[in-house]
Amino acid sequence: MINRATPAEVELAAESLDDINEVYRQLRGVPGIALTAVPSPPVPGEQGAALDVLMVALSSGAITAFLQIIQAVAESRGPKFSLKIRQGKNRLEVNADNVDEVLPVIRELLDKSLPKWQRQWPLLGPCRAGRRSHPRIPGTSSPG
Repeated sequence: MINRATPAEVELAAESLDDINEVYRQLRGVPGIALTAVPSPPVPGEQGAALDVLMVALSSGAITAFLQIIQAVAESRGPKFSLKIRQGKNRLEVNADNVDEVLPVIRELLDKSLPKWQRQWPLLGPCRAGRRSHPRIPGTSSPG
């Protein structure tokens, strides 16, 4: 069967190499999350290139895990943590002080970027179909 799911995509960047590396370490290997590290050009005299941008593709089922990881990293790294998130023209910055307010906005952006059939649906309340939840079997009586 062909997987026709369209992932939500977002770019992550941080001023601190330690912050972006920690986010990368936490997200790596999570089902439904595909990561592409885009290195910055090498600095003369330094070995290798530093991670500049982290491209993240998320399945609809991985959005919650992504947000939980971002929150955990922000809280564990403390007040100096800062992560820039970009999706198209939308740009947000997450830090330890605003993580609780920004995460719902990120979820909304990610959910809106998915096709309608892939979006996270809110939990539905109890069935309102009537008293019977299954068809009546002939020859039996209905409950009172």
